[in-house]
Order: sequence, then C-alpha cells, then structure tokens
Amino acid sequence: MGPIFKLNDISFSVYVIFVILIGMLFGIILERSGFISTKKLTGTFLFDDFTVVKVMFVGIVVAMIGLYFLADINVINISKVYFGKTYWISQLVGGLLFGIGFMLTGYCPGTSVVAFASGSLDALVVLLGAVAGMWFFGFGFSLWEGLYKAGNIGKATLPKALGVNHWVIIIFITLAAGGMFYAAEWWEKKIAE
Repeated sequence: MGPIFKLNDISFSVYVIFVILIGMLFGIILERSGFISTKKLTGTFLFDDFTVVKVMFVGIVVAMIGLYFLADINVINISKVYFGKTYWISQLVGGLLFGIGFMLTGYCPGTSVVAFASGSLDALVVLLGAVAGMWFFGFGFSLWEGLYKAGNIGKATLPKALGVNHWVIIIFITLAAGGMFYAAEWWEKKIAE
C-alpha cells in the first residue's frame, strides 16, 4: 500500500479502509487455517510440524518473484518500494529474542492478536508482554541506542552484496525452498510412522 499511498494515487481515508480490510482478512485467514494453535506454531521448534515454515517460504517466494517480475516489466517502480537499512548485529540479537519468545509462548505478534480476538487468554499475556517490551525499549532507548544502530551496512541486498542479477538469488532461494519443502515432507512422514 505504501508506494500507492505515497504517490497520491489514493486518499488517506481509502488507504485506512484498505489497511483495516487487509488486516481483518489476514486475521481471518490465520484463524481459519489453524495458525493460532500454539501446537502448530511450536511444531517447527519441536521438528514435528513444518506447516508454518512451508507457508512462510511459499509467501516469501511468491512475493519475491512477483515483485521483481513486475519491476522488470515496468509495472512497479522498485525504487519506490521501501527497503530498510540493514543493522546486522541488532537484527541478529532481535531475531534471537523474537525466536526465544516465539518458542516459549507459541505465538508471534500477529498470531497472538488473532488468538486473543478468538478468545485465548494466554495470548493476552503475550500481548501484555509485547506492550511492556515496547514500553521498556522506548523509554530506555538511550540505553539500547548503541545496540539498535550496531552493524549498520546501509540498504543491503544479496544481489548488490554479491554483485549478481536479482534473478540468480531468486532462483537459488526458490530451489532452496523447494528442497526444504521436500525435506520437511520427508521428515514429517518419517516421524509419523
């Protein structure tokens, strides 16, 4: 939505309506697909259910192929798509903290909101923890600012870092996702025996 809104192709009120509708649709899909189940979400960490990983990889690959294909045929101006800076140290630390929280609670931020809206009180604890964490981080920012900005390498992408065409990376990631899919299916069948 960002590039469309920033180019003034839609009004702010239409933008807000789109955001709300997309958020509601996302929540409905999460709930109906069973992705608010802590058993399904923690199955990845227990190596017995890779549904979430497979769905995430499909989403990443489809979005990546679609975005770059549309950019290559000049439907999307890729320079208008926001790519944040890479702070590899702080992102590594944040990813580890996120993973630990995900593993311990069985929820990620999106699934905790949908689970709470669906009546799960344990998700409320996760949401309160997230709010407390944001509060702690925001009011204590001067304490974390060094870590927050650690490892800044600018707007880094794999194609730029490796000096290759983006389709080389896209093909590699697509093949890796296919291999992961095959391995996950094989493993799930093996442990089900």
